[in-house]
Amino acid sequence: MTRFYPVAVVLLIAIFAVAILATGGTLLLFISTEALLLVLAPSLVLALGTHNLREIGRCFAIGFPGSVPDRHDLEVAEAFFRALGRYLTGSGVAGFLLGAIVMLANLYGDASTIGTGTAVALLTVFYAILLVIAVPVPYLAGIRRRQADLERSG
Repeated sequence: MTRFYPVAVVLLIAIFAVAILATGGTLLLFISTEALLLVLAPSLVLALGTHNLREIGRCFAIGFPGSVPDRHDLEVAEAFFRALGRYLTGSGVAGFLLGAIVMLANLYGDASTIGTGTAVALLTVFYAILLVIAVPVPYLAGIRRRQADLERSG
């Protein structure tokens, strides 16, 4: 990972924002604390269930210049980010299913909850994909590059 990573994340969000606005949507349609919590909370709980805070901090630090990880650190970080990607994806799918259940349960009842259920269903998947693209994928690429550098050097 390079120093450009934070800029790349901001550009990624900007690209999605421009795409939303270009299609006639509004950014407020894509903001849902419920959907974000349905993706982040289970992922963070599961991550803390498999790695302690110190390990998680070390895994994130490995991605940035200045850290000098050994093979073990890289293996732990790789395992963490692979798991985090699965947790985020699973949380997105679970959030989609919860939203779909809310939508379908109210199909013949309160029509106002159909839109809410649909929005939660779709936004949880959107948030999960965006977070996977922004966090585990680039970190894993950086870790693999560092592992290759270690193998080449010794």
